[in-house]
Amino acid sequence: METYHYIENQAPFLVEYTKKGHAMKSMAQPHVHDSYEIYYLLDGERYYFIHDRTYHVKKGMVVLIKPSVIHRTMATKQPEHERLLLNIQAEEFERYVVGFGSFQWFQGFIADMPVIMLDVRQQGMLQEMMFSLYRLYCEKEKKKQQHIMVKLMEILLFVRDIGREHTLEKEDEVEIEGVMGQRIHHVAQYIHEHYAESLSLESLAKEFYFSPYYLSRQFKKITGFRLKEYINHVRMVEAEKRLSQSKKSVGHIAIELGFQSQTHFGRVFKGYKGMTPSAYRHQCQKRQEKNNILG
Repeated sequence: METYHYIENQAPFLVEYTKKGHAMKSMAQPHVHDSYEIYYLLDGERYYFIHDRTYHVKKGMVVLIKPSVIHRTMATKQPEHERLLLNIQAEEFERYVVGFGSFQWFQGFIADMPVIMLDVRQQGMLQEMMFSLYRLYCEKEKKKQQHIMVKLMEILLFVRDIGREHTLEKEDEVEIEGVMGQRIHHVAQYIHEHYAESLSLESLAKEFYFSPYYLSRQFKKITGFRLKEYINHVRMVEAEKRLSQSKKSVGHIAIELGFQSQTHFGRVFKGYKGMTPSAYRHQCQKRQEKNNILG
């Protein structure tokens, strides 16, 4: 099983390659991280749930994931695939390229649509750049560090330049899911907008005219998430922001996020991050102090 946790205080990037015939059935857990992710599908096809909707990703498509966005891939009827994956931790990366000033290296990730279909020429360019980076990464030689940084910069410039004109059209985005996909997308959107309220399978089923059983089944089928799991992940992403960016008490944040008690909030947060909310806040404060010294 592969895991994709937050990349914190580590090397500025991670590169992975999955050969066709050695594919995962799906990501065992949904994941959120503070790195930028470039997922390039060399062959095969995958379902890719990003934020609140599912995409049918096919050969030659690149997926661009911004930090703190919930996502996971799932197998189609043909699970074998070949892909290259690159995670870049922005803060660490930019320390290596400080000489380039305030250049916006991650500007290519601001598009509303995270899935881009590349033409044949672009496919060849991105494949060569990412495989070249992967080979350097596997060598693990410190003297290759400058070469690696150059490759990373080339890839980020490429992502910036492919532009919005290559993003998928709305009808293509939900083509595989049809009307039911649209309905589930609306449920996911609603969760993002109302996560601070008391949400349950029963209340959401009533809101969107499903039976609870049917909503539960369809939500899992289309997104890959259990409904409660998705609600908690949306809340946990917001919890991280509030714990790191505000001085409100943990109990106050728990109430704001729709939890009935601080104890329940703490249990869910620890299962999500592996530490208590207070420990996470302390970690963020220490990191900020370190950055202030380095900056």
